Amino acid sequence: MREARRMRLLALSALLVGVLSGCGGQPETIPTAAAVTEPPKAGPELGTAAIDLATNSGAYPDRNYVVELADERATQRCVRAAGLTWSGFVYRPPPGSDEDRALNVEGRRRDGYGLADAGRGSAGERPRASGGARLDEALFGRSHKVAQLRVPGAGEVGYPVEGCTARAHAAVFGDVTTWARVTFLPSGINMTLARTVAADPRLQAPLREWSRCMAQHGLRYENPKELRKHLVSQKVDRKREIAIAIQDADCNRAAGLARTELDLRRAAARALPADQRAELAGLASALDEGVRRARAVLGDPPVDAALSPADGGKRPPA
Repeated sequence: MREARRMRLLALSALLVGVLSGCGGQPETIPTAAAVTEPPKAGPELGTAAIDLATNSGAYPDRNYVVELADERATQRCVRAAGLTWSGFVYRPPPGSDEDRALNVEGRRRDGYGLADAGRGSAGERPRASGGARLDEALFGRSHKVAQLRVPGAGEVGYPVEGCTARAHAAVFGDVTTWARVTFLPSGINMTLARTVAADPRLQAPLREWSRCMAQHGLRYENPKELRKHLVSQKVDRKREIAIAIQDADCNRAAGLARTELDLRRAAARALPADQRAELAGLASALDEGVRRARAVLGDPPVDAALSPADGGKRPPA
């Protein structure tokens, strides 16, 4: 699922990401499959922008790219002021539909599943930097002070509140706490939604079709998770990994697996408890403000209709 890419190595706070990759905390109680179709209890009806945020889909990836790019630029300026350099790395989502982005065929042709580059950053390279301990202090402050945020469905995460990292986050979101909430809370919700949808009977037909398609090419697995687990354990060579990843994408598209999974996740988001829907609506509003601030940091005009939450959103300039 694409959430693995969303939980990118945030270079400015790399010490945080392991928790949200599924390593820490106990999962929340997972609703039954029937809960996906139950009408939501009283509370705000989620708008498109909030559902996009909760499911890492729609216009959200492009809007988040603007925010992350501004955060990176603000950090670079701060680090340069200290006489140091830090290049950063911001993951730009691939173009196309939600399905295109989930499958990312071009990325698979280049890197397969990225297993060979695991732990080396979203682009397969570590950010280039100079300064050693001085850079570390510039980024995270002399005391490396962190605050804690509990992320339902994922555990507890710490985030820097000092140094260029925190200053950049605050430049985009007004304060570092808002940055942390907008960055991490939706990912926890999305992972909970994914676990909910995994038990939904409506996902079984496309899973069977995917499995049948893969078997026709000599790849006998019940689901993509089993396939990747096998590849990791077998340590297949890069050429073979790429070939399998491309075939996986072809079968996924033919079976409509990614499309169905996302449709179910978006439906499950609409059926979240009222308090979670209210929280998501607030986070979506905070993201709107973050995008406006980000465009100012980047020196662009205020957010225009192309990036408004009401429509699909065009890709911002690099």
